[in-house]
Amino acid sequence: MNDLIDSRYRDEFEHSLDPLVVVDCEDARIVHFNPQALMFLRYPAESLVKRPWNAIREFLKTADSENASEDIPEGFHLVCVQCGDGSQPEVPIRSERIRFFDRDCELLTLRLADEAVIPAMVPEPELPSDAERVRFESLQADARWQLLAAEVPGLIYQTSGPTDRFEMTVPYINDRVEEYLGWTPAEIYESPLRLLQGVHPEDWSRYCDTALAAMTTLSPFVIELRFVSRKTGVVRWFKVCSSPRVLDNGHQLWSGLALDIDDLRRSQDSLQQLSHNLEARVEERSRELLEAQSKLIDLQTILHRTSRFNLIRQIAAGWAHQVHQPLAAIVNYAGVGLRTAEPASPRARQTTEIFQEIQDQALRAGELLRQIRKFVSEQSIEPTTHDLSAIVNSALALAKVVFQQNEIEYDVSLPEAEAWVRVDESHLIQVIVDLLINSVEAMTDAQVENPRIGIQIQTTDDHIELIFQDDGPGISKLDASRIFDEFYTTKENSLGLGLAMSRAVVESYGGTLDLVPSTTGAVFQMKLKRVPAES
Repeated sequence: MNDLIDSRYRDEFEHSLDPLVVVDCEDARIVHFNPQALMFLRYPAESLVKRPWNAIREFLKTADSENASEDIPEGFHLVCVQCGDGSQPEVPIRSERIRFFDRDCELLTLRLADEAVIPAMVPEPELPSDAERVRFESLQADARWQLLAAEVPGLIYQTSGPTDRFEMTVPYINDRVEEYLGWTPAEIYESPLRLLQGVHPEDWSRYCDTALAAMTTLSPFVIELRFVSRKTGVVRWFKVCSSPRVLDNGHQLWSGLALDIDDLRRSQDSLQQLSHNLEARVEERSRELLEAQSKLIDLQTILHRTSRFNLIRQIAAGWAHQVHQPLAAIVNYAGVGLRTAEPASPRARQTTEIFQEIQDQALRAGELLRQIRKFVSEQSIEPTTHDLSAIVNSALALAKVVFQQNEIEYDVSLPEAEAWVRVDESHLIQVIVDLLINSVEAMTDAQVENPRIGIQIQTTDDHIELIFQDDGPGISKLDASRIFDEFYTTKENSLGLGLAMSRAVVESYGGTLDLVPSTTGAVFQMKLKRVPAES
């Protein structure tokens, strides 16, 4: 407590019978008070420290007039005080500047007149006999009591005082008070208020409210609070249990035990922290398990869809094989019709044209089936040299039905010279079809008017660039940074593997597949190494 108030004023707080109040100069709020001020102002301690000083006092206009009382001591001003019980006494007040908790404050001294009496806290009780007091004194003299008082981890004390004013005496306190508060028992007996000075400032208001409520009802109370050693500054937690009784002279005698529970509180805090850390670890582990479970479900879904895709591939390959035979028969029959037609007849010329159209369409259907069978084939094919323009035309032939169903127009700009690349034809066709289908879906979902896809091949000495550009809504910057990541998708019913697998296929041939920044639509650029044609 040496650091709380300057030593000059600490003595006043210990010995003064006048109410003392400390007011913060910056916001005019009460920050400290002695028990006499609490008794006189009649406010709950918690309410008193939260209430501005200006709210409970008012300077009288006549304080400095000629009619001012001559009994006011020099340096004092007469002030009308609004007390908690509704009374408004006129009290001389003196103000001095002090430092309190490193703040500029005013120490206000309320000088009570001789006839001013602090109202009684409790009505006059029926006085019991002195039997209990004699019994306590006998117990105090007993050697076993002395041993208990010396060994108990805490303070054993008695306080006594009248009910109509705050005058406290300490009949007894054990020797451990010096260990906890830094005062010897003799110093406590000399100035009993030193016992209250050990209460931590942050617990002072709560203690005052609890103690005064117990004094009013003469009932025991229990409170946990902190004491500060004036010598070491060590702060420890105590559980204070106090019980009252009334003596023959009308004074209240309070017997109390302040049990040292600092180790227990620290253990509870440690257990609470450990519990918090454990909960955090359990929560983190649960989150990891949920993420693992989610990934497992995703993998199961992928396996299921892969299985279905393999089944579709098998069915498509078988269906293409079966259809190929009747198409071959149609071609043969059309050829027979061409050979047997009579050229001289006009009707025969028309028949010949029909047979020729049948044969051409059947051959075209057969070529499409050949491409479908190659597209769904599971055989691992070594990359070979192909004309990129021919691969693009094959992919367009497969995607043409999708274009027609969604009314998509497309422009193709291919070089006149052959653009040779070394790839697996079926794999690259799949990549191109995936890119085209993505553009179709983007423009269809956005309901683009007059949707169009542009496809062009640009050649250099070393590379061939295949560029796809659509009129869709484009791709945001956030999606663009992750669009090639596995399992990342902006579609509801998509696995997010299409673009990742497409890039992997292109990179396996030494090429690149990138999203090119564009102000309109989405632009994808595929770059492959240019190779010479095989002889």
